[in-house]
Amino acid sequence: MKLPLTKKERSNLRTAKVKIKNTAYMDLSVLAHTLGSSLERAAYIKALAQFQTAPSIGPKMAQCAVDLGYYSLGDIKHESGADLIIRLEKLKGYWEDPCAEDALRCIVHYANDPESAKSWWDFTEERKMYRERCGYPPDRPSTPWYEKNGHKKSRLPNSSAALFASFTREFRVKMNGNVHKHYFWRNSSWL
Repeated sequence: MKLPLTKKERSNLRTAKVKIKNTAYMDLSVLAHTLGSSLERAAYIKALAQFQTAPSIGPKMAQCAVDLGYYSLGDIKHESGADLIIRLEKLKGYWEDPCAEDALRCIVHYANDPESAKSWWDFTEERKMYRERCGYPPDRPSTPWYEKNGHKKSRLPNSSAALFASFTREFRVKMNGNVHKHYFWRNSSWL
């Protein structure tokens, strides 16, 4: 679980012997007092922590749920992932990676079934069937997430990505309906 805590907030949690994962379940006023923060800040931290209790949900999707105005699993449990992604895309002004809808579906599912171990990728087929049947609204933003300003196309810095590409060759192999990427050094006998 990752939370945008300040050094002082982390220190205060350590002093109080509170694990970061437990912030998701703390009373709001107690959390604010422990963090040494305002109630508003504590609500934000608690929301991010609570959404990350859902299997496979990380800080970015937790932030998306907060951006949509939700501060607890109880707040979001009567929503639908399909509607949430449309609202998120309108809010951001570009269409999201399809797996973002899967993650929102996962959050809603977990809010209704906290014992579930389903991960976001368990909702991919459900999303695909729904989108095939219902499509997207006509006023969906036209810019995809990978064309927005600041999008990172590579996890490596530009110079590292270029260096990696110059010394390797990518092969894509389709097995059991899944595409697997394999990289080989260019001077390898496999080429």
